[in-house]
Amino acid sequence: MIASLIFFLTLLFSLLSPLVLAIILGCSYFFVSNAILAERVTYHLVRIFFLLGLVSIVIATFSWLCLGMPSGTFDLKQFHLSPHYSINIRLFYDAYGLFFLLTIAFITSLIGFFSHRYLHRDPYYRRFFFIISTFIFGMNLIVLSGTMDLIFAGWEIVGLSSFLLIGYFWHRPKAVAAATSAYYIYRFCDLGLLVSILVTHFFWHDVSLFGDFLSLNPQSILSHVPNTWKWVLSMGIVLPVLGKSAQIPFCFWLPRAMEGPTHSSAIFYGSLSIHAGVFLLIRTLPIWSTTPGFSYFLAAIGITTSLFATIFTQVQSNIKGQIGYASIAQVGLMLVELAFGFTSLAFFHMIGNALLRCFQLLVSSSILTTHLHMQKSVRTFGWLANFSLPNLIPKSWRSTLYVFAINDGYFEFLLHRLVVKPVMRGAEFINFLAISFLARINHFTIKQNKSQPESSLTMFSFAPLMVIFFALIIVNVANFLFPQARVLSLTLAFLLALSSLGEKARAQRTLSFAILSSIFAFISLNSGRGGTLYAIGLIISALIAIEALGHINKRFKIGNLCRYLGLFQQFPLGANILLIGILGIITFPLSATFFGEDFLLSLAINSGIYFLVIFHLIFVLIGISLIRMYSFLMLGRRNNYAPDLALDFSKSQILLRLSCLLLGNLGAFWVAFR
Repeated sequence: MIASLIFFLTLLFSLLSPLVLAIILGCSYFFVSNAILAERVTYHLVRIFFLLGLVSIVIATFSWLCLGMPSGTFDLKQFHLSPHYSINIRLFYDAYGLFFLLTIAFITSLIGFFSHRYLHRDPYYRRFFFIISTFIFGMNLIVLSGTMDLIFAGWEIVGLSSFLLIGYFWHRPKAVAAATSAYYIYRFCDLGLLVSILVTHFFWHDVSLFGDFLSLNPQSILSHVPNTWKWVLSMGIVLPVLGKSAQIPFCFWLPRAMEGPTHSSAIFYGSLSIHAGVFLLIRTLPIWSTTPGFSYFLAAIGITTSLFATIFTQVQSNIKGQIGYASIAQVGLMLVELAFGFTSLAFFHMIGNALLRCFQLLVSSSILTTHLHMQKSVRTFGWLANFSLPNLIPKSWRSTLYVFAINDGYFEFLLHRLVVKPVMRGAEFINFLAISFLARINHFTIKQNKSQPESSLTMFSFAPLMVIFFALIIVNVANFLFPQARVLSLTLAFLLALSSLGEKARAQRTLSFAILSSIFAFISLNSGRGGTLYAIGLIISALIAIEALGHINKRFKIGNLCRYLGLFQQFPLGANILLIGILGIITFPLSATFFGEDFLLSLAINSGIYFLVIFHLIFVLIGISLIRMYSFLMLGRRNNYAPDLALDFSKSQILLRLSCLLLGNLGAFWVAFR
């Protein structure tokens, strides 16, 4: 009994300790302002929490082995939003999860100690460890999740952390471009995971899926699911794997993500983040392995990726790019191993590759010296170089393959030409129509009131917003009176999301269109308490974002969203509060909108395929447009003049806004679950 209690307590501590560390580091900003003292406090906190996390998972693993406990689930809390829908905070533990947690704790402790000297006297020292702690919590959540919803929450946290750390050197244009490119791919590919969650809700509702796979035959659980839906579910699982683990056709972004700090590259793209996709496949093995023919599809992706990544590695001009493509090739081989049923082999391959790539990236600055020493001391198998890939390729093919490899297989070009460019052109056209419509309304109202004094004319600049506000009320009433009006409301939400994506001039319009799109999408469903949870969280986050953007715009006129302005230097606190508001709008985990979005999507799947597809596209478009706006505003070039921090928010103002955001989200949960 005592050993079992120790196991559950240490497991829970290992999950939550990175989140607690991130909260403490965030709060320390308001109490420790001296840079030297802040670095010292941060280092000691990181060392304590990382070591405690490592010790706790060692104790948990040892307790689990000594007790001989079987794999199982652990329920923390359950919230009921409707008779047919509930939110379950459920953990799942097994041998794969515990040993991967042990690997995560060991690597993060190593990276934490290494980063202290690497980032010594860096002005954003505390910010780096805040992001790393958030990332570790996201990884732990993926590993210990007992439901698909929690896996998606951890997946989103890891994706945001990746975006922030790739763009850690925010004044470098290449780093910012790589960060935004990675986030776009994450956002698009995460659509698949969202689809798979909805399918599981549709067929199983509140079933403990991972736990039932242990005690029951997966074939019996999936017997009532048609093969078509099995393929939809399996494709929804593999799509985020392709994005997060940089498999074909999304392999081009990972080597460019090495623009971040070397130690963050080691933990993200050498050891942990890149292998999250492999672990997701291991966790969902009973689902996709029972889908007829899907294993062959997965094996084909792995073989193709390994072959192409091996070719691309040969033409990389920097060592980090070579290591990145080497990791991609190894992950491709892991997919092949999983497809053929060698799950344990794939898992140990994943752990070994994570440790190796972490070491290689950490010593990448001196890798040439290391390589020369190894070449000098080991001469026995030099003849094996004759069988290397360049020597096996016919000379007549080498020039063609070189051009193909140096362009990363033209995958980025094809995606841009076939997907990105048509979508952006359509978004710009819709944005043009929306602005023209609002301009006509504004011009008409001012023209009709020329007799008014000029001071009162400023009131009519809000006329378009008032028209939209009354339109919202009319549409909401129409949705209850005429069910067909829901389709019109959802279509309007989709057009507003496209308009937000196509905006290139004013950040305020991008934000306004995104918020209005979210509102129209919300009112297109006859939702209950789950809708209330989403609505309150959206309003609070929208107010925070609008106020922060207005504060920045008053002090720096924003008139171009086609180039990186680099305002983070002038408004570091404003940039952070704006990002927090944006994350609430795009339904980031740990906010009320995340749980409300999940409930709304469960209603959408019951409303028909049109509602399901459009709802997914709306959330993807809003996320991309707002992060794109944030990147153009805050990241990029560094100004040569010293910033006037008096123009930024004060600490007391930030604390007030964060308190309102926290209380608002807590109030949303109280209203929804009372």
